[in-house]
Amino acid sequence: MFCALQSRLSAEGKIELLVRARPHAAQSRVTGVLEDGSIKVDLAAPAEDGKGNKALCKLLAEAFGVSTHHVCILSGKAARLKLVRITATAPR
Repeated sequence: MFCALQSRLSAEGKIELLVRARPHAAQSRVTGVLEDGSIKVDLAAPAEDGKGNKALCKLLAEAFGVSTHHVCILSGKAARLKLVRITATAPR
């Protein structure tokens, strides 16, 4: 599912993507890509005190094989729809 995105990350050094998060799921996992190109993600963590955002960063870091420091939520920290940047190297 992430082959094209991982290739872009390797070639360009960073990617930005829309993520639709669903908190309070049974387990944290990527469930698919929606028609609008956003990635749908289930999160086991609740959407309170930044727990959901932290779980999202961890999940995406594992999926793309980078450190959690390489995943940054650019917008939508308090919303279900988030703009996320993943970098191949640590952001400055």
